[in-house]
Amino acid sequence: MSITEINPVHLFRPGGEEGYASSPMARLMREYQQERDDDLSTQQHTTNLHVKKTLAARDIIYLDSADTNISLVDDLMTEVTQVIGELQTFLERTSGLIPERQTYFKVDPRSTFTNILSGATDLPQLHAVWSGLNKRIGLAQENLGKYEAQYHQPIKNSNFVILTSPISTDPEIYEAMSDLGEIDSRMRYLYQSVPHLQEIIHSPRKLMDGSTWNTILLLPENLADFHHSESNTTGGNRRTNKGKERSYDNNGSPPTSPRMLNIGYGTPFHSSSRFFDKPDLQ
Repeated sequence: MSITEINPVHLFRPGGEEGYASSPMARLMREYQQERDDDLSTQQHTTNLHVKKTLAARDIIYLDSADTNISLVDDLMTEVTQVIGELQTFLERTSGLIPERQTYFKVDPRSTFTNILSGATDLPQLHAVWSGLNKRIGLAQENLGKYEAQYHQPIKNSNFVILTSPISTDPEIYEAMSDLGEIDSRMRYLYQSVPHLQEIIHSPRKLMDGSTWNTILLLPENLADFHHSESNTTGGNRRTNKGKERSYDNNGSPPTSPRMLNIGYGTPFHSSSRFFDKPDLQ
């Protein structure tokens, strides 16, 4: 019997031949944790959003729109969009350094949550979106740590594939979302189908029967009082209370999209075509 049959060769992770400290995974994690250009790190921005379990009145504006009534204020909306984009990039590239991993966590499947945050029908729906996205942001942090831990583990078999954890959901549920036209239907579907979202709602049975969001996920006391006060003030027509108009740049254009990160320092990772067509397993 050969030595390799007795002691299987432990293959190095991509870029890890000279040790973890100089590996692409270590560089990515340093990038995630590092402050940039007088701004907080992605990690700190992510943590700040995750500990914000509920919205406050100052986070909300009312819109003069025929279709949507309420949204996040522009600064918060920009921060949320930035954090989701950066987290998604880090999740893609760190998971790409795990050859046996076939999928990676998606923070906002099909941009369901962010689309509603920029224009919800009412405060209960906006609160439901924030609660779900807050949960997903926390799980994204956990998955990033999991990918880093997996990188430390030696590859014992190049044919080994990471199995779905017991609490993971069937990946086919995300494929079914493409058949749901209305954005609210997609969010209800996520809350109904994803276990960690089911845990935070008040009444799962009401999700798909047309019940309003304030009966599915109860408003916290501060938002319930605000909701009641605004309803009385506007006589039920909440669209008349516009709060403040959308902010614009000096040239009159809407705010630009969040900054793009230069992530990876030449980090090898699987091509986007391999990952973005894969279902979310989390």
